[in-house]
Amino acid sequence: MRIRIILMADNLTPEMRELLGRTEREYVGWDPEILPTFVGTVADIVPGCDCGGYGEHYIISVDLPDGNGLAMHCFHTTLRSQIEPKIKQSRLGVGDLIAVSHKGTKDSSVKGHNAMNMYSVAIKPKAPPQQFFSDGRPVE
Repeated sequence: MRIRIILMADNLTPEMRELLGRTEREYVGWDPEILPTFVGTVADIVPGCDCGGYGEHYIISVDLPDGNGLAMHCFHTTLRSQIEPKIKQSRLGVGDLIAVSHKGTKDSSVKGHNAMNMYSVAIKPKAPPQQFFSDGRPVE
């Protein structure tokens, strides 16, 4: 026997509505030529993607302020070098604000190598959860 549950919008808390909205959001691959700069909230971090033949890299899913989502593949060396250490040192996580700017390309100093894609990345960590003592007083 299957039970079917119908979700009514008026029965959902704002938190539930926001969570449901995230399941319906499509995260489109970021193209810096179309959108050179963005800011948003980190929705997910997926390690070890080996899509496209660029070697293993992170994919950062970002919720944009306009309600859209983008998937930033961190395979360019200059982007990866700014993102990867932050993730490994727990300085970038889900819920953090992130701003990324593609600064164009720069000729490589190594003869025969392609031009390098240049990026700037800024992170604002989400506030830590409030902690309380056993008597209910907030930890300051």
